[in-house]
Amino acid sequence: MKKILILITVVLSFSINAETTKEKMEYCGNLATLAKSTMETRQAGATLTSQLKALDNIKTSKDIYEIFSYIIIKSYDYPKFNGEKYKKETVNEYENKILKECLK
Repeated sequence: MKKILILITVVLSFSINAETTKEKMEYCGNLATLAKSTMETRQAGATLTSQLKALDNIKTSKDIYEIFSYIIIKSYDYPKFNGEKYKKETVNEYENKILKECLK
């Protein structure tokens, strides 16, 4: 959970409206990293409530809050797996999904 809070802080340092392609890649890459961490936490058994409570403890704009809560909530559309292979595949798939959505 602490890892997610640190990643949120990093992402917050970037503008929600990245102006250049390089800034957009960096911003979207940070969101993808947040998605990866969120899914790893989800696969480790964290509850949706605990992840959203951690987000509530961060002071942020409404727009950023909505993006982060979307990433957290959507991670629970995926099942929790027991095998490490399936966990890793799910983490990678979710990280790529968020990156792709952001870059569109």
